Amino acid sequence: MPYSNEENFGPRSRAIEPILDDITKQQVAILLHCSESTVARLSKRADFPRPYKIGGRVYYSEKEVRAWHADQKAKRLMPS
Repeated sequence: MPYSNEENFGPRSRAIEPILDDITKQQVAILLHCSESTVARLSKRADFPRPYKIGGRVYYSEKEVRAWHADQKAKRLMPS
């Protein structure tokens, strides 16, 4: 019996889904409505998502950046 990708993984188009969570510093700046130099400064803070390299390029996790942003908004709304 020949190997069938569909038998093991479903239709071919769903066999491998790309990871689309990697965003650049420029994309982080657009997402946060700030400059790239502000993103670089934020990256030095302990609570900001750490960048990582893939193939020599620097990326951030979009999910982590969005979670950090939501956390910042939540902290702002908490009574002191």
